[in-house]
Amino acid sequence: SVSIRGRGAPLLSTARARVLGRAVLHVERLFHERLEPGAGHAVDVEWLWTSRGLVLVQARVLTSA
Repeated sequence: SVSIRGRGAPLLSTARARVLGRAVLHVERLFHERLEPGAGHAVDVEWLWTSRGLVLVQARVLTSA
């Protein structure tokens, strides 16, 4: 589970953290395939949990300023 330092209550269960991790990796692969195959791009993914499960709100490639 993922928790805030100094607090015992987890923010995400281990199961939800795994689901989120797999979803974000899939989004990253989609961006990489469409932008520059073989090149790495940092991706910012906004997400939330609802009563129906994980929702990916938006994703974008991070660009350097």
